[in-house]
Amino acid sequence: IFPATTKMKLGQTLRLCKITLIKFGRCVRQSVIRFLRFCSHSAPRLQALRNRENGCRTVGTAIRQYALDLAQDKSTTFAQNIDNFIACTCESKEVNPQVVMRNMRQFMSGMKNYLVKHGEKGFDKEVERERNHLRSTEFLNLDAILEGVLHRLVVRPLKCHLQKLFLDHYTKTGAIRLLADNIQYASTRPISELAIKPKIMLPSESALQTISHYLIRLQAADSPLEKLEYLLAAIATIFNSVKTSQLTGSGRSLTLGADDFLPLFVWVLVKTNFIAAEIEAEYMWGLLHPSLLSGEGGYYLTTLSSAVHVLKNFKESSEENNKNHIKPDI
Repeated sequence: IFPATTKMKLGQTLRLCKITLIKFGRCVRQSVIRFLRFCSHSAPRLQALRNRENGCRTVGTAIRQYALDLAQDKSTTFAQNIDNFIACTCESKEVNPQVVMRNMRQFMSGMKNYLVKHGEKGFDKEVERERNHLRSTEFLNLDAILEGVLHRLVVRPLKCHLQKLFLDHYTKTGAIRLLADNIQYASTRPISELAIKPKIMLPSESALQTISHYLIRLQAADSPLEKLEYLLAAIATIFNSVKTSQLTGSGRSLTLGADDFLPLFVWVLVKTNFIAAEIEAEYMWGLLHPSLLSGEGGYYLTTLSSAVHVLKNFKESSEENNKNHIKPDI
């Protein structure tokens, strides 16, 4: 599974490096179409989070707590493996964040399989008990429950270590400086150079504040899934803001097309000074479960990665276009 996932990601990266800005809009067309569907049908994971925040009963709560309790019992194989993995990762001389994330992803999948196949101290009985209490409209997604548990037990303790590796790596390669310089440069250029069409109404100042709030929370989150949720929330705010601003005389809103969204998203990253965009994208690519990367999550991450690529090459492309008197177009 993981080698295939790695190849998929590398393939996407290479493709992004080769295609022109014109093709970027086409690449995210399906992403935006799926996103609009997402906006009208709330994702189960997000709905579950809202229910939990509102105090509603959520499926799998008992299983989640049982697994967390197992991790606190140092006599269990589950707890010992987690503690050993965290210690070995922190003490390791490995400095490539991609390798560290691959190891984390494999370990989390392995520990999920261990609990499901072998259980420990009655874990299988707890799962069966939870299944027996399901309502006719409820579904027990054991893999998703344990994924959340492992994010808390493995990703959270290693976040600072992983962030340091990212910062060291991208500082050494110059990627952080390149993105920061291009964001600064883009902030001084007219929006026409970002290929934003005149008909597009930009998000309001209040909408930008909301988007910035989501991006700040994205950076603060430990779980890659929570980061993805905040990314979706930020994108939803962009769509809703533009939709509200573009009401026609008949009261109908204009549809924001795929070719219009990417340059607008690039503009948002510039306005919010989201210098950590590339690191956050890589964090999600490396730690999210592969199943999420083949659905909506993969589309939205591809959009973010595309925007980062556009920004990192913005100054060079802009100067080249100005030299050749080419109007920017996506």
